[in-house]
Amino acid sequence: ILLEALLEAMDEYYSVDLAENVKRGMAERLSRGEPVSAPPYGYQMRQGRLEEQKQEAETVRWLFTHYAAGASYRELSQQLNAAGCKTKRGNPWQPRAVAYVLHNPVYVGSMRRKINGGWELIPGSHQPLVDKALWQRAQKGGQASTRRIYEKRENPFILQGLLRCGTCGSPMVRAARGRLQCGAYAHGRCTVSHSVAEQRVKHLMVALLSTALGD
Repeated sequence: ILLEALLEAMDEYYSVDLAENVKRGMAERLSRGEPVSAPPYGYQMRQGRLEEQKQEAETVRWLFTHYAAGASYRELSQQLNAAGCKTKRGNPWQPRAVAYVLHNPVYVGSMRRKINGGWELIPGSHQPLVDKALWQRAQKGGQASTRRIYEKRENPFILQGLLRCGTCGSPMVRAARGRLQCGAYAHGRCTVSHSVAEQRVKHLMVALLSTALGD
């Protein structure tokens, strides 16, 4: 019994010690500006360092240029999907994937790590894909990109789950400025916008109910 308890204690100590060693190793690599995870879109790993992946890097520069010029996440994702471009994992682009690329400081030559709930930027050892001027313009956002796609409200939409897109059949969801939009369109999976004012839908519903009830 004592021997078994001793072996279990040694296993637990080894596990904790290994985890601490891994953390120290990752922190050391980050302090030198070296990557500690899989290469992001636009880069490839070679001998433990990030190197430009030519075709993906061109896509990254295209994203930054057009976003800084005013294109939205949804518009950019739709154009990439229409061109047959895929993400690093071979999936279609979605607005949130575009946003992740556009706000990742790795593309301007920095690495980041989370400390005490916040992000710390560290100069990287890799070559940036965009210059600082373009990066700063992109961080300010395009004219439509920084608006919230959805609004979270306490009162649910009365036709939630019932009102559908006439093109793809996806549910209509609340969008910015009191409008309804196809949920798939907002994520780049539907090609036709069916944006409509929520108040107009409510008035139409009241009118239909009044007619049906003979009022």
